[in-house]
Amino acid sequence: MSRTVSRVRGWGGESEDEDGGLTGRAGWKVVLGAGLAATVVGALVPTVRAPLAVITGVVVIGCCVVFLAHNRGTAIRPVRQIIAAAPLGLLGATASVLYELTTGEEPPYPGIGEFFYGAAYVVLIGGIERLRRARNDQPDHEGLIDGAIIAVALGLALWLPAVSPALEANPESVLATITSGVFILLSAAVMVVGARLAIGPGAKAPAWYLLGAGILAFVAADLTARVAPDASIILSPIVYACMGAALLHPSLPLLLDRDPDPPAEVGTARFAILSAALLVAPATLIVIARTGRRDDLIVMALGAAVVTGLVLARLTLMIRAGSEAARLEHTLRQASDRLLLAADRPSLEAAAYDAVGLLVDRTGAAIRVAGGAEDEGEPAPAIRDTRVARVKLGRPDEPDLAIQVESETALPQPVRRALSTLETNLALAVDSAQLAETLQRTRTERRFRVMIENSSDLILVVAPDGTISFITPAVRRLLGRTAFDLIGRPLADLTDDDLELLDGLIERSAASTFTPPIEVRLRHADGHHRWFEAVARDLTDDPELEGVILNCREVTDRKDAEVRLYRSEARFRALVQNVSDVVAVIDDWGRFTYVSPAITRLLGYRPEQLLDTPATAVIASDERQSVERILTGALRVAAGDLIDESLELRAIAMDGSSRILDVTVTDLRHDPAVQGVVLNARDVTLRKQLESSLRHQADHDSLTGLPNRSHFARLVEETAVADGGSACVLFIDLDDFKTVNDSLGHAVGDELLVAVAQRLTASLPPEATPARLGGDEFAVLVRPTEDDLGPVGVALRLLHELRSPFDINGWEIVVTASIGIAAVGDQGTTPEVVLRNADMAMYLAKERGKDRVELFEEAMHVTAFERLELKADLARAITSGQLALVYQPVVALETGRITGAEALVRWDHPRRGRLSPDAFISIAEETGLIVQLGQWVLEEACQQLRTWQLSLPGDAALSMSVNLSVRQLEQASIIDSVRGVVDQFALDPSTLTLEITETVVIDHMETDRSRLTALKALGVQIALDDFGVGYSSLRYVDDLPVDVLKVDRSFVAGIVGGEATPVLEAIVALSRRLGVHTVAEGIETQEQINVLRRMGCDLGQGFWFSPPVTSEVFTEMLENNLAGGGFELPDDDAAGGSGSAVDDDVNRP
Repeated sequence: MSRTVSRVRGWGGESEDEDGGLTGRAGWKVVLGAGLAATVVGALVPTVRAPLAVITGVVVIGCCVVFLAHNRGTAIRPVRQIIAAAPLGLLGATASVLYELTTGEEPPYPGIGEFFYGAAYVVLIGGIERLRRARNDQPDHEGLIDGAIIAVALGLALWLPAVSPALEANPESVLATITSGVFILLSAAVMVVGARLAIGPGAKAPAWYLLGAGILAFVAADLTARVAPDASIILSPIVYACMGAALLHPSLPLLLDRDPDPPAEVGTARFAILSAALLVAPATLIVIARTGRRDDLIVMALGAAVVTGLVLARLTLMIRAGSEAARLEHTLRQASDRLLLAADRPSLEAAAYDAVGLLVDRTGAAIRVAGGAEDEGEPAPAIRDTRVARVKLGRPDEPDLAIQVESETALPQPVRRALSTLETNLALAVDSAQLAETLQRTRTERRFRVMIENSSDLILVVAPDGTISFITPAVRRLLGRTAFDLIGRPLADLTDDDLELLDGLIERSAASTFTPPIEVRLRHADGHHRWFEAVARDLTDDPELEGVILNCREVTDRKDAEVRLYRSEARFRALVQNVSDVVAVIDDWGRFTYVSPAITRLLGYRPEQLLDTPATAVIASDERQSVERILTGALRVAAGDLIDESLELRAIAMDGSSRILDVTVTDLRHDPAVQGVVLNARDVTLRKQLESSLRHQADHDSLTGLPNRSHFARLVEETAVADGGSACVLFIDLDDFKTVNDSLGHAVGDELLVAVAQRLTASLPPEATPARLGGDEFAVLVRPTEDDLGPVGVALRLLHELRSPFDINGWEIVVTASIGIAAVGDQGTTPEVVLRNADMAMYLAKERGKDRVELFEEAMHVTAFERLELKADLARAITSGQLALVYQPVVALETGRITGAEALVRWDHPRRGRLSPDAFISIAEETGLIVQLGQWVLEEACQQLRTWQLSLPGDAALSMSVNLSVRQLEQASIIDSVRGVVDQFALDPSTLTLEITETVVIDHMETDRSRLTALKALGVQIALDDFGVGYSSLRYVDDLPVDVLKVDRSFVAGIVGGEATPVLEAIVALSRRLGVHTVAEGIETQEQINVLRRMGCDLGQGFWFSPPVTSEVFTEMLENNLAGGGFELPDDDAAGGSGSAVDDDVNRP
């Protein structure tokens, strides 16, 4: 407390002691307590409310007057002006009370009291602003805008409860409305300056809070005067008490403490207050919407617009402040860089002075150097004077010169901070410079000593008597000798051959600072010489040296490099003159300035013949113009910008022959050793001839010389583009050419192909192009001709010409051909498609008898595509469960009982539905999938047979017939496969019958007989299917291990009028003679059954009994057959009836 009291006395007035005076602890408490007591009494006793408020005001104001009389310092004036608003307000209240007491009526509005209240507002606003300036003399535009935001927010918050009712109190009086509006504006002004003071910098002492409470109570009492007069009177003692307590509080001097360096950033509390202020307008609008007071919407909207504008203005100032801060930071960074680079003190001071100028450039402040002799006696600027700033040029604790900045107004806070930072950086730079100077001096001395001792050069001092007085330690590394051995020795110890050169150098040193360098040889300890470049300087007059300094730099490596360079140049010159390539140089006019001797071997010219002649003089005439354009364009490019390029040209030799040259052009005009464009020419005549030969071989058939397949494909593609699809391709395949190779040999076959090619070429019109595709396949591209022959006519002519016999090595050979024709089509047709179409048509010609012509139709492609698609689908069908077996019963014709079943495969295609075997068996045989397919059928059928056998009675016998393809029979593993399946399902081998087609067995007699014999050895039954259709069945049947003969359905269908054909009777008789069973296929009528029974045929199958059915249906049929004793067969004399329709399926898997 003593510190506070002393500061109050320091203002120039006298005050009472700490405890008993007006400014002691008791004084402000008494005033504040009295005001609070008066407020409470006034609120409880309405009759004494007004007089008590006046009395309280008089007493408090009296105390304030007494205090102010004892403290008349200038610093207290802002507080005094704020307190002066209370007496004015008291006068206004007193006038209103006196009017009411004397007249018994309420005072008029506006009246004399409003005059004093208005004056109080004006005084209060001025006092608050003066107090703010006393605490911080910065312009503080940000604080003004923030205060305005808070004031508008408070106004919007008070509009509904206080301001709007006050405006509506006297709606009949225009003067009253204007007066209320004026007071609203004054209240707003108080709130603006008050908020600006509240959120501004400076200490927040208790007196500050008391003063703020008094100001708020003053505004609140005025705002409630029209709405709630009693509340306004109750608040009056609070106003006087708070202001009086603030004036009397010991912390009052802290209100006037100036903060010379307030914080630049927005504090948390300030940010929270501004954020809350921005939410007032939306909240008020919500209240209006809920209460239904639509008349106040305009005011709220205007208030929100004002707040928005103020926020935008605040953001603008923040952006400007950020830009200014960035500028100052950039300036400081540049100043720091200059300070670091400054070499001496004047440079440091100049850099600091320039930086200060840049920092205060926008403030209008003056800059001068202060603290010198001319400024002695002048008072130093006040520490808290924000209009003056100093940047010391020396250490901060030394009275050195300083750069002083003087401004009429307070310097902006960022500028003052930047100046302070600059001063710190300058002090550090001065210290660093002084330290660096000291270190540099020490380092220089040490460096010089180290450099001399460790120099790569040999430095020695020659005394006037010709002896060595000093030599650097480098002598050990360079010459292998020590300084101790040479000091005091004559110079002749270092050299013998070049001693005269060194003596002459020493003599010349007296006439110049440094002599021109000379190259001398110094002797190494090993006896060899080292080359050195030596310079001399005469320092005989220098007392520290007293001799001539010789600086000798070793150049042995350079001398060696010069020797190597000379040898390299000689070697290069020899290479250029003797290399096989021609090297020539042309100038900017395109004339030869150099030609290597290789030109003689290449073109026959002598080099001197071509000098100063144009480079195009040796170029072929038909290429000369184009080469001239290329060289002219290259020479027009700036030297060094020409990119190396290569070109091929034809040169004319001296004897008139031509050579193809590959020339590389290199721009070396920028090279002083060349100064021209270099042409490197290589003879590629042989290579080009070889390339042409290889290109012909790649595009033509080596045997016939005709275009090959790739060349022909390109011709087709080019024709499709050029002719628009009007051309055709003939695909020619010689019929039975393999017979010629097999019988007469491949040499004859090759000669025949050559002869065919020659005849084809001779028979074609000029517009047609023949080609050999490979083997005995030829093709012809027929383009549109002017005659009416057309592609078909050309093809028929070729067939006619080819039918004439060929005489090959004494052999007369007749050749025919099959030709397919396909149109080339439009531009989108590929050569592969055209050749494929023609190939399809050719195969159709072969199928229809050979030696003919067929035209391609789209249906061929569709059929071929379907087969290709089925090939791809079949591989998936076997593994994905798309295949299924159906079973047709084999019946004993005597009893009608089922003795077996034939397993037949079907394909449930996901898109085509169920397919019969004739739709895919041939595809399976082509692709080899028939082996995998047959194995699957064998396994499925045997598994089903075992299932039926386990469910049948013990005395019932049932066998299973499975078709075996030729591909399966060709497999060496067929024996193991059948054995494995039989063992896997524990079958009696005799119950499994393998059916082999008769024609297949006859075509592969030897191989199939051995395989069938091995299968028969396993115990399985062998059946010969489709028996009787082969021309040699009877011849071979006796040689095969056959158990069953299956009569082809064609013979059964031949039973007419109760009589069988002789062939059928012979087959049945043969079976009885051989002791094998006979199975008649395709039984469809009762008549057929009767005839077969009479003939002695024991087994049969067909639609009369049942078509092929699924395993479930077959199981049911088998059970019924066993239970009923077999099928009911017709009597021998019964009339034959037709059964079901003939099954189109072929009974093969």
